[in-house]
Amino acid sequence: KVKGGGAERFTDTTLIAQALMEVDLVTGDVTVVPGADSAIAYAPAPDGGTWIVTLSDRTRLLHQAPGSSEWVDVGTFSDGVLDLANVDGLAVAVLTDSATVEGLVPETGEQVWLGQWSGDWVLRVAAVPGMRRFVAEIERPIDSFGGPANLWLMELP
Repeated sequence: KVKGGGAERFTDTTLIAQALMEVDLVTGDVTVVPGADSAIAYAPAPDGGTWIVTLSDRTRLLHQAPGSSEWVDVGTFSDGVLDLANVDGLAVAVLTDSATVEGLVPETGEQVWLGQWSGDWVLRVAAVPGMRRFVAEIERPIDSFGGPANLWLMELP
């Protein structure tokens, strides 16, 4: 239930921003990563740093190098990001239309179209370590074999 402006409405989906946290395993101390208090998607970057997308600009990919507290603009996706993964150094995102997966080349900011599923919803993407492949979790209507096909193995072009 969302309240505000004197009105009340019920919704099945609300976006809740999440902070990216750092945990010291020795002491148990938990702290918010500086500048990542409204992260909605994150992934490890190829240099050992971190990529994030924040609520303030859901299309912009930011990078924090290891040992740095600064976030650097890497590039922009064509639409807002729902989920993010590092697939062989390419930032791969599920976009807010929930049917498109797009890549972003960190060195150039070039957008790379990776797939679109008409009538389906892509929920998440996960990299296959050490390969140019990723798994897309897709919610789809019943297929011709009588059951849903939820996991798709994809390969970068």
